[in-house]
Amino acid sequence: CCVAAHFSTTESDVEKCAATQQKFLQNASLAVKNGGRLVYCTCSLLPQENENVIRGFLKRNDDFNISAPDCRFSSDFTDREGFFRIFPHLHNTDGFFAAVLKRK
Repeated sequence: CCVAAHFSTTESDVEKCAATQQKFLQNASLAVKNGGRLVYCTCSLLPQENENVIRGFLKRNDDFNISAPDCRFSSDFTDREGFFRIFPHLHNTDGFFAAVLKRK
């Protein structure tokens, strides 16, 4: 986690981390074959590091879409957009976000 490791995080820190995560995601996507899946995950609860990164990636990469997580995961953890989330106050765990991206 880029931001979670810091005790005093600024908006600038979050923006820098999100930019780095976008680069990681873009670079990783180059290795995904047609029909292949890429899982993006963080231990952050911040939209800037999670769904905003995914939405930006999808705008730049129309050959990918969000795919449903593996059926072994309970739908209780997946929101209507297909994002997988675990919250400390609901699930008694660390916070977690994941999105499964499938190349068309």
